[in-house]
Amino acid sequence: MIHPALKFKDQKFYALVGGNLLILLLIGFFAVRPVLGMLNAHTTEITRTKAEIASAETKVVELRKLKDTYAASEQTYAPIIQSLPRTKDVAGYQTQLDDLAQLTSNNLTVVDTSASSKVGAPAAAPAQAGGFPTIPVKAELTGTYATVLDFVQRVEQMDRFTRVTSMEVQGSDSSGALKAILELQTLYIPG
Repeated sequence: MIHPALKFKDQKFYALVGGNLLILLLIGFFAVRPVLGMLNAHTTEITRTKAEIASAETKVVELRKLKDTYAASEQTYAPIIQSLPRTKDVAGYQTQLDDLAQLTSNNLTVVDTSASSKVGAPAAAPAQAGGFPTIPVKAELTGTYATVLDFVQRVEQMDRFTRVTSMEVQGSDSSGALKAILELQTLYIPG
C-alpha cells in the first residue's frame, strides 16, 4: 500500500510536469507561428517570382523572333518611313496641294492649316493617326465633279501620306462648277 504522503507528492509531480509541458507547448506554438507565417510569405513570393521569370522567358522568345524578322520588316517599311517628312513642312505641303489642284484643273481657293500651327498659342499635343502625328488641313476648291474626284484620288495617292477624312460638296452653278470642302490629314515624323 502507498503511503498517502507519497501519493500527494506523485500527484504534485505529475501536475508540475503537466504544467511545464503545457507552458512549453504554448511557448512553442507562439514561437513557431511567426516562423510559419514567414514561410508562407516566402512561398508566395517564390511563386510570384517564378511567374515573373516565366513571363520574362516568354518575352525573350518573342524578342528573339522579332530579332530574326526585323531585317525583313525594316526592308518592307523603310520606304514608307523615308517618305514621311521629318517636320511639319506646312508650306511645302500647301505647295504640293496647289500643284495637284492645277494638275487636275481645279481652283484651290483656301488651304487652312491653322488648326495645326496657331501663332502664339500653347503647343497642344498633335493629332495622331497610326502612332504618327498629323497635320490637319482644310482645303476648299472649285471645279467640276470629275476634276474634284480626280483631285481627291490623287491626294490619297500622293508620296506624302494623306487621307481625306471628310468631304462636303456644295451645289453647282449653270457652268457646272462645284465647291468642295475637304478635311485632310497628312502624317509626319517629329524631328
